[in-house]
Amino acid sequence: MASFSTFLRKSPSERLKVWFEKRGLDFPDNFNWQSSGRGTALVQEIVALIDALPALQQDRVKAELDHLASLANDKSIVAAEQICPALGIGLEGLEGVQDVILMLAIDHPLALERVGVLASLSQRYGGKSWSSSGSASCA
Repeated sequence: MASFSTFLRKSPSERLKVWFEKRGLDFPDNFNWQSSGRGTALVQEIVALIDALPALQQDRVKAELDHLASLANDKSIVAAEQICPALGIGLEGLEGVQDVILMLAIDHPLALERVGVLASLSQRYGGKSWSSSGSASCA
């Protein structure tokens, strides 16, 4: 199963559909976004649609999904809560980290990059910040 399968299952259907449509993936009108309680069947149906794309487009979509899935964690939501308000991006009413990540990917790709960098730094340095002397406050 694809490394992004959990991300697909936990993402809100409408936002996920918009994200895919912006990447050239069209879903049939009768596509069942709730298939088998949003489990393996849903992921397999989406992957089958991705696999029908031209090879280069498949690779791009799968790579971006892998990246988005890697950002769907607690560090990223904390980073988004720090970065988004300063950029005038509201997070109220969103349905969790997957929804936040997809919204940023669709509407604010540069903010998504910033969230990814801050989350990565937080992961690497354990959330410790820089001291006023300019050196890292971690050992």
